[in-house]
Amino acid sequence: MIQFVLDSAQIIASAAVAVALYFTITTFRKMRKTEQIKLGEKLHSDMQHVRDEISKHMDIERQGRDYWDSKLKLLDEITFNTLEWNAFLIRTKQLTDKDLISHFKKVFLEWHDDVFVKTIENKDKSKYEQFQELVKELREGKYT
Repeated sequence: MIQFVLDSAQIIASAAVAVALYFTITTFRKMRKTEQIKLGEKLHSDMQHVRDEISKHMDIERQGRDYWDSKLKLLDEITFNTLEWNAFLIRTKQLTDKDLISHFKKVFLEWHDDVFVKTIENKDKSKYEQFQELVKELREGKYT
């Protein structure tokens, strides 16, 4: 009888450890997903800030063309530094959530095609390497 009680206690303890391990793994996965969503929100916030800055400086006639060109160049650099950092996070698998990457795919491709190719790529092809590689990988369907 005592052996039966001891065996039952061991079985119950083993089950409790298994349940605790399951909840620990589930919690860890949810925390990882939350952190990735925060990274996505940061990217969105940074891109919104750039749009706001551009809209503040849209009065070309009043400010002068040189002023506008210098501001636009600075805003492009800020934008591409943000995109470069997020491309680095994706390519080093720090940001792995496929839904989040899919959501921002359009942003990466539009900035590449509409701005990067026209303004930066021709001047310095070695600049923003992570961003350029990520765009290639997105076009190949690597993250879908």
